[in-house]
Amino acid sequence: MRQFRILVVALLGLHSNIALSQSWQTAGNGPASGFADIKQLTNGDILGTTTRSELVFTPTFRIDYFTDVYRSTDDGASFTRISEALFTGLFSTPKIWEFDGTVFITHETQFGASPVPAWFASSSDSGATWTLSGSGGDNLRCTRIQKDGGTIFALGQQASYSSTDGGATWTNTGNISNFPDYAEVGSRRFYRTTQGLKYSDDQGTTQTLVLPSYSPNGEFVEFGGSIYTHFINDKALYVSADNGLNWSTVATIPGYPDYRISGLFVYDGRLVATITHQFSGEPPLVLFTEDAQTWAVLDVP
Repeated sequence: MRQFRILVVALLGLHSNIALSQSWQTAGNGPASGFADIKQLTNGDILGTTTRSELVFTPTFRIDYFTDVYRSTDDGASFTRISEALFTGLFSTPKIWEFDGTVFITHETQFGASPVPAWFASSSDSGATWTLSGSGGDNLRCTRIQKDGGTIFALGQQASYSSTDGGATWTNTGNISNFPDYAEVGSRRFYRTTQGLKYSDDQGTTQTLVLPSYSPNGEFVEFGGSIYTHFINDKALYVSADNGLNWSTVATIPGYPDYRISGLFVYDGRLVATITHQFSGEPPLVLFTEDAQTWAVLDVP
């Protein structure tokens, strides 16, 4: 029987909060170690990803890593593993993206296989079946998926790729500068550039630098009248209270210096962050807050 340890940073009205985290982290047949990333799809299903390791002793000793995918069709009350070892050989942060009913899973590789087994995986049936794209023969990995107009783009280490058929086929668009690297919050776009973060209110025609030298590559979410973002696999949150004109760093993970934020989203009126350890020996955790200042952490030993 699983044992739970709950660290409460402040009183948050914990009854509903604890139920939320327990359902996403441990309920039903979900992974005992928690999720590296979680996303609610447009059809209402919830997908979660996790990376696990296994010791292999023959023919030589090694550690193998596997990415598994879980799905809930009852708003997180229970999870079922729908894909076992989607990626193999990687200890990574498997990120979930969805555009026009197609789900993508990318891997922000931390260490493991070389070359990587695939650029990314995609599914058009809510994760029931998956297609692996790219051989990874040049050690290319896809870290982000972006839709711009009617085209879906995939960002790799050496080039970007585009698809006009929902991800069924891909074309090399050249170097990574061709990737439309922006996030939208309302009608405002935030562009990630080599100079830093810029915003635009006219779809990129004019861009204003607002965060020099920093271009957070994580999610941009609106919560409590402010905008929050982060770097994938970094522990700091960035916040703007004036619709992206000025930014400051307002939070780190209290008591967890080796944990990094892998995902950020709003669910049921709460800001939720999934965090992963920089090494493979510790499980991922789920943080949640109602005010973005005090957090509750559910730890599954």
